[in-house]
Amino acid sequence: MKRNIGKILAMAIVAIMMMSTIAFADAAMGEPAVADNTVTVTLSGLTANEEATILVVTDEVALASVTESDIVYIDQLTVAEDGTVTFTLDASAAVPAEPTADVYVDIYCGYTNMADAAPLSGTAKIYTYVAPEDPEVPEVTYGEADGVKGITLNDALVTLDIAADNIVPTEEQKVAVDVDAVSGVTLNDALCILERAADETYVFPIEQK
Repeated sequence: MKRNIGKILAMAIVAIMMMSTIAFADAAMGEPAVADNTVTVTLSGLTANEEATILVVTDEVALASVTESDIVYIDQLTVAEDGTVTFTLDASAAVPAEPTADVYVDIYCGYTNMADAAPLSGTAKIYTYVAPEDPEVPEVTYGEADGVKGITLNDALVTLDIAADNIVPTEEQKVAVDVDAVSGVTLNDALCILERAADETYVFPIEQK
């Protein structure tokens, strides 16, 4: 029951914010400070002892279109005697499990009754996306499996041992001997390497891709 009352209150505040038309006389929202998804927002120029409300929603959702699922955080604090109030909130709920871009939240602040003011608004970036680096592919010469320059019968034999799990290959070997353009080291890779050893003009399938 308490949870339902909380939801109703949150949506009622959103509705009141939407109807507000009179701006704060001297109110201002400081630049939100963000650290590890924690956002700190300070408002100044408010009326002392008035109740101030903060509403944080997912980015690019118009206030008039906010639904319950868009609300990241909502709270209410009493304005200090100097006309300021500071909200500190956890916005981690707005960050997807696997982000693919920067994540922002939109912030709205106003008095509880909202009859005196339209909400102040701002935006905070709570997550900076860093694209994963492509895995490094070892620089190798296709067909050379034995660590000796030049492709010979021995390279084909080493590849055959790798295919048969008789030896554990290094990362460089796994790339160097997988020459048939089919993932995995098999007998066919050994045959391709044997063909290159017998004919230098032979082109590995992997080199034709």
